[in-house]
Parts: sequence; C-alpha cells; structure tokens
Amino acid sequence: MLFAMLDSTTRARIEQERLNCLCAENLHTKALRTLDRKINFVDAAALIVPVLYFPARYWSKGTPYSRCIEIAWEFTAACLIALAIWKFVARWQEKFKNHGKLLGENIALKRQAVDLLNDDKAIPESAHSFLALAARSEREDRELLLTIKSEDKQDAYREALKELGDASITCPNCHSSPWKFKRGSCQMCGNIPAVEQTS
Repeated sequence: MLFAMLDSTTRARIEQERLNCLCAENLHTKALRTLDRKINFVDAAALIVPVLYFPARYWSKGTPYSRCIEIAWEFTAACLIALAIWKFVARWQEKFKNHGKLLGENIALKRQAVDLLNDDKAIPESAHSFLALAARSEREDRELLLTIKSEDKQDAYREALKELGDASITCPNCHSSPWKFKRGSCQMCGNIPAVEQTS
C-alpha cells in the first residue's frame, strides 16, 4: 500500500502551528503564574487577617488600644471584602481553569505536530485533522489571551523560537536572533531588525 506523503506546504503549516502552540504555551504559563499569585494573596489574606485579629483583640481588651484594634479590623475587613468581590468579578478562578485547559491542549498539539513531522508515513488526512484541531484551539487562545500586552506576546514568541531551534534560528519577519534581544520595531519578536543591526 502506498502512502501519500505530506507535501512541503502542509509541513510548513504544521511547523507554524507548532510555533503557535509554543507561543500560546508560554503565554498561558505566564498567565497561570500571575493568577496563582493573585488568588493565593486573597486566600492567604482571608486566613491570616482573622488569625492575627483575634489574639490582638483579646490582648487589647480593656486597654487604650482596644478602639484602635477595632478600627483596624473594620478597615481590614472592608479591604478583604473588596478583594473577594474583585476576585469574583474578575473571574480569576474561571480564567485560571481555562488557562490550564488551553495550556494542556497546546502541549498536546505541540507533541502531535512533532509526531506528524517525524512520521515518514504520515498521511494528509492526519495533517488536516491536526490543523483543524489547532485552528479551533487557536481561536480559544485568542479569546482568552485578548488582553495580553504586545510586549508579552513578543516575549513569548522569542521564547518559542528559542525552543523551536538552535542558536542559529532567527525571526522569520526581521531575521534577528531571539538570543540577542534589543527592543526594536519588529511586530512579531519585538527585536531590532537584522538590517538595522548591521547598518
């Protein structure tokens, strides 16, 4: 039985999707770290503040400091309520879950892309199924990563390029090395274009 080989155009598209998955993986990982810090801060504050308040209230009872402790507690309690409302309204838990889900999807798609590129017997149907899955995942990535700053996207792109290739890899847009970064005008990697660096 003869297998239809993947043509160069299809392989290039798979390679591009692999790069996209690496970028998204970096962005989701960074978003998860940020959200984790925020959620842990609110949860820790909700636990630590009452633990500190009750002994302070007990020891200050009947002293001139009693009123100060009560005022401090009321202020801190109001701050805790505001933080809890902010956490709920900003949907940090939901976003954390979604970033985790899409991080897993991108890791799986990245592995699938590598498997396809390394499989001499890969058929076009497998490639088309992969590309369809990657397109759906990319749409979800865009929705969730909509508010990410361009600098963060460029950082993620440079890290993806480094992971994709060796020391000789360059940005396909400006031809600069992601390993030698200086803030510049390239829209994709944020580097100084290679032409400007040599002139």
